[in-house]
Amino acid sequence: MFCAWIGWRKQRTQPWVGWLTAWSVGAWVMSLGPFLQVAGKMTYIPLPGFLVTIVPLLQNARSPGRWTVFVTLGVALLAAGGIKYIQDRYGYKKAIAVTIAVLVISLFEFLPMPYPVSTAIIPDIFYNLPATPGHPAVLDVPVGRQDGLRSIGQFHTRSLLYQTAHMRPIIGGYVSRTKPDDFALLENGLLSNTIQAQDSTVHVVRPPSRGEGLKNRIREWAKEGHPVTKPLRFLIGETKWRDILERPTQVKAVPQPVTSEQAVEEADKLGLGLVVAVDPEKPSTTAALGYLRAHLPLRTVHRTDECEVLVIEYPDTVGTVE
Repeated sequence: MFCAWIGWRKQRTQPWVGWLTAWSVGAWVMSLGPFLQVAGKMTYIPLPGFLVTIVPLLQNARSPGRWTVFVTLGVALLAAGGIKYIQDRYGYKKAIAVTIAVLVISLFEFLPMPYPVSTAIIPDIFYNLPATPGHPAVLDVPVGRQDGLRSIGQFHTRSLLYQTAHMRPIIGGYVSRTKPDDFALLENGLLSNTIQAQDSTVHVVRPPSRGEGLKNRIREWAKEGHPVTKPLRFLIGETKWRDILERPTQVKAVPQPVTSEQAVEEADKLGLGLVVAVDPEKPSTTAALGYLRAHLPLRTVHRTDECEVLVIEYPDTVGTVE
């Protein structure tokens, strides 16, 4: 930052310095997020980053912290300008000394100590899962799905690691971008009730997503007649404005009772052949398995402290997925 300040202070008459300063300051303001926070407290004073959250396509940026990449780029170029000034004013050797000092300080700042590590050991069973002709999919427990914008239920990251070994399709997991309909699978029927069972064992707090929170705040501003509502209404358009005010933020699906016959039929349609429980002794996993055992014909074929593998034994009358 010292070198960047020198670059700005001593070469601010150069056009490129003005552009880089505007670039860096603008990106820094955007990195603060949609609302101003002071000492960790939310003031709900709108910042320019608020517009990003309501503009189509730009909404996918999600994390304001990503703007820090642009801040770093701009500051680094200004710092280079500062070192260039030191070279021109004090000579090449002093410029080299300053450059080395900056690199050493940067290395110390970004050096992770201790370096985080984790094991990636995959049990042998996942390299040779039982064959389930016509039903290739695996249901991982705990059940959950997440993408870059929302999540439902909870899933263990080890289930994704295990999939690299068995190479079979799974229900849930993490995908960066999904279609809205992809979550409907976990919001109704057997899987929805399984999620309800596993979540009932722990105190799960799911605050509204950033988009939902912003829509709620816009509704409050509209009721209060806040001055910011007029420019917002103009920017996002009349159609989307009415959509925000009139449509509920989130409609929560109400689980319906599922019989064993309906559960088997749903599992068959999904092509489920196996249930894999990660950390089977965990209360949420135990609760989910209890619900599944009560509604599906399951048989354990492998169990350790790390995982339990169960086969769905379909009746002969049930068809198979092509």
